[in-house]
Amino acid sequence: MSSSESSDARARALAYRLLARCARSVREIEERLTRKGFDPPVIARTIAHLQAAGYLDDARFARDWVAARSARYGPRRLEME
Repeated sequence: MSSSESSDARARALAYRLLARCARSVREIEERLTRKGFDPPVIARTIAHLQAAGYLDDARFARDWVAARSARYGPRRLEME
């Protein structure tokens, strides 16, 4: 396994662990991978892989986020967030 493949595998493994805990946005995954020191091309490949596999979807994340919070908060509070 080349170092590029190894980096990709480690980045995917971290992203899977993050997504196993709760849904995340593309930006959240990018930020976490960047903080862990992954290079931008590795991050881009990881994001593309997760999106193609259906594990990362910002539209679904936003719908779920609003649905979860609308049970506790009113429309004004949601607009402010």
